[in-house]
Amino acid sequence: MKSLAAFVVTMLGVVGIVGAQSPTPSSQSAQDKPSIVRSIKYVNFGAIDTQDILRAYQENNVKLKVETAYDQQEINRATAVLKDLLGKPNASVNVTVKAKPPNSLELTFTAVTP
Repeated sequence: MKSLAAFVVTMLGVVGIVGAQSPTPSSQSAQDKPSIVRSIKYVNFGAIDTQDILRAYQENNVKLKVETAYDQQEINRATAVLKDLLGKPNASVNVTVKAKPPNSLELTFTAVTP
């Protein structure tokens, strides 16, 4: 059963990563296809809903979305936007990156507030 605090973005979504285990572009050979973000989940964001997150991404030109190639720079930008949305100085956002063979990724963002 999914928690009400977890949101899955299936059509439009952007991701952020802090301290995640993630594939790096340098580890891919020229013949490999880039990893594709297939799903994004948001956990423990309380009253902040998916539409608020997507609006903040749009306002800040964060371009990572579901069904796009993994891009660490965009993920870092998105993480900063998510932290800002939480509005608490000691809050953080943790991201879990789960590989789904052959070249897909599943991302879960978890808000951590003291």
